[in-house]
Amino acid sequence: MPGIDLYAIYGLDRTHPPEALAAQLTAQLNTTDPRDTLGRNRIDTARAILGDPQRRAAYDAQLSDPSAPPITEQVLALIAGRPMPTAPRSGLAAAFATTRVRVLAGVAAALALALVVSITAIACSAGGDDSGNTASTTASGNSTGRDGGSTGASSVSCQYTGNRLLDAAKWTYTDQQPTKALLVDKAIDLPPQFAHLADFTTSSVSGPGWEEGLVQLQNHDIAVRIINGAGIVADRSFGNSWGIDEGVLTETVVTPDGTVASTRDLREKAPGQYGLQAPSDLARGQQLGYYRMQGIDGVTLPAAAAGDETNKYYALSVMADAYQQSTVWLLLRGSSALYRSTIVLTTNDGVRLGAVIDPTKCTN
Repeated sequence: MPGIDLYAIYGLDRTHPPEALAAQLTAQLNTTDPRDTLGRNRIDTARAILGDPQRRAAYDAQLSDPSAPPITEQVLALIAGRPMPTAPRSGLAAAFATTRVRVLAGVAAALALALVVSITAIACSAGGDDSGNTASTTASGNSTGRDGGSTGASSVSCQYTGNRLLDAAKWTYTDQQPTKALLVDKAIDLPPQFAHLADFTTSSVSGPGWEEGLVQLQNHDIAVRIINGAGIVADRSFGNSWGIDEGVLTETVVTPDGTVASTRDLREKAPGQYGLQAPSDLARGQQLGYYRMQGIDGVTLPAAAAGDETNKYYALSVMADAYQQSTVWLLLRGSSALYRSTIVLTTNDGVRLGAVIDPTKCTN
């Protein structure tokens, strides 16, 4: 008994890749009445599942198995790693035109356990296939990245923490995950001048520099800066653009809530001088490398940034916010977007390889 068929409900083609499905669901979300909270939450849940290769594989396996338990909203919430919509269940049949099923509490618990085992089995079996084991490249839907031989995907709890010890979220060991993680909750589209940001494979931004990359201004805004010019090649290291012939620096300013406030193109007044605002006297320096992170609230992390373990992603630039003590800003390999995240400290067995954080279990 398959239960809820997301493909049929949202008119999606099963042959399309995850990134295409996520884009179609994003388009539907953008045309949904903001007052329709339940409908928007359901689209978000569908996007989190169908936009992520591993979650989609788990969902498809249960949907196509006639002997599997029916797929209910509880099951969808578990696969997506999101809370179940809290609106009255009386509208379930109208929104999901499928078989109605009553699940007793004991059966629901058993179903949840079986589903976790199913997801783990699918993730492990896909370990040798890069094409089916990477995260989606769109800016929406959840992502846990590649499962590099993880020992399981059971969720763990966490607590919010300050961003001063940012190195605790950086991958250092091969036998365990970092103790801290970045929960990425917003992807901010940057102007077209930043399109080639997605082509960078490595980075050289570090320390307190404030030319290319990220910098925090005195008014708390975030400036994103990039050099454009005739000498740029796709595989160069981000942050290594000084000396580019006819270089033009593009600066986009983003407010702390993630709104793009302004964009301007600046030409050199002198070699390496563009007349930029100085950073805040409290601004933190940029870092780079592989960090532990997860996409939440409908955000998908780019597949090109995924490393060899679950939750391992390469950041071209990482900068802790000097004024919002749990906020961290990111530029990720394979994306031309700016990402906002919240840093958390994992609890219980959160450093185990393959462990995935359940954001609903985070405490202050």
